[in-house]
Amino acid sequence: MNKEWFIIKDLKEFVDSSRRLVFQSFGKEISQENKNDIDNILDDIRNISVEDESEMNIVLSHDEALTIIQPFLREQFNKKTKKNRFLVSESIYIDIITSLNDRMVSNILNSLVNKGLIETAYDDKCNDFIFWIKDNDQNNKKSDAN
Repeated sequence: MNKEWFIIKDLKEFVDSSRRLVFQSFGKEISQENKNDIDNILDDIRNISVEDESEMNIVLSHDEALTIIQPFLREQFNKKTKKNRFLVSESIYIDIITSLNDRMVSNILNSLVNKGLIETAYDDKCNDFIFWIKDNDQNNKKSDAN
């Protein structure tokens, strides 16, 4: 299968656009029937608010995204410009977006655990971490009984 490779002209903007795509589309479901959904997400990516950009920097920083993205890219020396350039294919870009989304979800869950809003434990049976919402009512009932 031949892969069509695309040249990344600005690596910083590529990373930032990919982060914005993951951040802005988080929790949204795009229907096949409604092509306007994609246009709306593209508008959201281009017009991210200051508050959203601040939150995005917390849940998925530029440096963290760059660290995730770079191993996926094909690096190539450009003989004309005498500089290295990066290439990406469509299938690799999907892998990049998936990896960025996984990291963002992990960072969000970690933040919620650190804030004490959810609890986590490792389940040997399913060989994975499990999460649940902390039951603050239980803690209140125990203290009321004393």
